[in-house]
Amino acid sequence: MSLSHAQYSDNPLRGRTWYSAGAGLNSSDFWSWQAAFTYSKRGEGSLVQARLAFTQELWMAADDSCTDRHNRLTELGLLWGDGWAGKRWYATGAIGFGFNMRMYCRKADYRNEYITGLTLGVPVQLEAGVLLGKKSGVSLIGMGNWNFREPYLGAQLAFYHVLTK
Repeated sequence: MSLSHAQYSDNPLRGRTWYSAGAGLNSSDFWSWQAAFTYSKRGEGSLVQARLAFTQELWMAADDSCTDRHNRLTELGLLWGDGWAGKRWYATGAIGFGFNMRMYCRKADYRNEYITGLTLGVPVQLEAGVLLGKKSGVSLIGMGNWNFREPYLGAQLAFYHVLTK
């Protein structure tokens, strides 16, 4: 008679908390620059992330009808997902729910209007990082936001710092 025993192996990210701050480019408004701050915590069963990001139109397109101001997007999102880690690396993926405040210029009859609109969004974030010191490292972040005003996909290079292991 043969007996088999299975042992549950815990996720190496469990109990880890970290933040990342990054900058990069995305596809919003032709091309835009973006800066973001993400706070991440991997609990018992899943990863939870809070993201604050700011996007601004990098340059105006040649056919842009309104050149008074650059278009902007500020977003706040809460994401859920999971990931895995080795001794000096980690990788995560998350999707969630967020609020987007879009500020954009619209051509009107007599003068251009600068409009601020609030909309809902679905933020997505894929993150992969390597530890360079005891608690700090660099990561590459792929991020996007599907919303009704200006959806985008983008990439960032980020610095991250581990708060708890």
